[in-house]
Amino acid sequence: MSKCWLIPNRKKEKTPKALSTVEALLTKLGQDFEVIDLHDEDHDFKSDDFILFLGGDGTFLRCARLAYRYDMGIAGINTGTLGFLTNASQNEIDTWLTCFIKKEKRLENCPLLAMSCEGFIQEPIINDIVLHSLGAYNNFEVYYKDELIYKTSASALIIASGIGSTGINLSAYGPVIMRESHNVALTPICALLGKGYSLVVPLEAKLSIASKEAFNLEIDGKSRIDTHHKIEVYAAKKKLKHLL
Repeated sequence: MSKCWLIPNRKKEKTPKALSTVEALLTKLGQDFEVIDLHDEDHDFKSDDFILFLGGDGTFLRCARLAYRYDMGIAGINTGTLGFLTNASQNEIDTWLTCFIKKEKRLENCPLLAMSCEGFIQEPIINDIVLHSLGAYNNFEVYYKDELIYKTSASALIIASGIGSTGINLSAYGPVIMRESHNVALTPICALLGKGYSLVVPLEAKLSIASKEAFNLEIDGKSRIDTHHKIEVYAAKKKLKHLL
């Protein structure tokens, strides 16, 4: 990699100490790097550069969109709480970062999601899309290659990528799928009469999810208050280069 863009989440209590350790080690290893703010995109990013973030899973989501836009790789050191999508803890910085800079770690290419509905297009979607009922429940129907493959009556329906399958999808007892797989997990929340089950579907074609009852959308944890009756979900144009 030609340059490491170091992006710290300074709101995390553990970040300053970790940042100091990382800067000292990168300097010692002779790695070109620059510390930038999370929202600062006024830089000459290149596709063989790398983002190294310090924070938690929320920081990952924000940095992943930047990595996707400029086709950069991404990895992270956990200074948050859970850090499912980070690569190392503070105690592992020396060993992990040395292997990282010496290219002893490999990248995985993770498929992401895209979505369209009534003229609105969202790409990329890193984790998941959640369709929330405006009432007690909705009757969701899922079509794949124009065939009805799944029906559920539930208060919400999750469509999760491999990366997002360890998030709210897992909390709703959905399946964990490989981050490199071209699959999505469909998982209902509070299925009517408890008769809900998850389904894993390959993203070889568009998924159409429809409901006669209106629903709101939540994309990567951010809600949209406008209502919809149908969306289409498909693979994003590019993959995310995420370090194992």
